[in-house]
Amino acid sequence: MKALQSKHRNNIMNGRTLCLSISRDNRRVVEILNDYSLDMGLSMSGTIFRIIQDYHTYKLLERTNENT
Repeated sequence: MKALQSKHRNNIMNGRTLCLSISRDNRRVVEILNDYSLDMGLSMSGTIFRIIQDYHTYKLLERTNENT
């Protein structure tokens, strides 16, 4: 099983495609994502990655502020 998971992870990391399954509970989040996409002038994919990058920066700044 681990070999299969590793192979799957390598396929994702080497490719440019990622499939995102959206549950019924998260359908409203897709609408919010669409709003962010329009505001940022990015595709939905670009918006997802931008949000993740911004969150990562936020967490780094938060840790830095905790240490001062």
